[in-house]
Amino acid sequence: MISAQDLLSHAENLLNSGRKGLPSQVNLRRAISAAYYGIFHHLLADAADALVGKTKRSEPAYALVYRAFEHGKMRNRAEQAAKPQSKISKALPSFGLAAFSVNIRNSAIIFVNLQAERHKADYDPRYKPSLETAQAQIDAARNAIDGFLKADKAEYQLFLLMLLFEPRD
Repeated sequence: MISAQDLLSHAENLLNSGRKGLPSQVNLRRAISAAYYGIFHHLLADAADALVGKTKRSEPAYALVYRAFEHGKMRNRAEQAAKPQSKISKALPSFGLAAFSVNIRNSAIIFVNLQAERHKADYDPRYKPSLETAQAQIDAARNAIDGFLKADKAEYQLFLLMLLFEPRD
């Protein structure tokens, strides 16, 4: 199982690789990527745990749910979860919520921003992140995970399900 905390520790290790001076650009880029993947895998594990169960992590159904998430759809739905007039936000009252809490909205925004940073780090040859930028992305990922964990459990599960399933009108 891919651990969010292991990915975030890996990102930190890339910044403190033991060399004198600043980390290399490849280590800074990989740290940003690992920070994003830390939150990504945290969300996948929590969703699969909720839908299939922690005790069934070795079952095919668990892998099916875990692998069902798509980065682009997650980004789009996380953006919608943070906006008051979006399709998802407008659907929340039918699920018993007026709006997602500040914890969910802020963590969703961090997820979206981290994904954008990961795209630059992984695909933009002109991108030259600083040590401060890479550390800020790792800290942001940790803050987002903390925010999700502080949210009401039922609300968080609804958010996770909405990352996978788009509500209908």
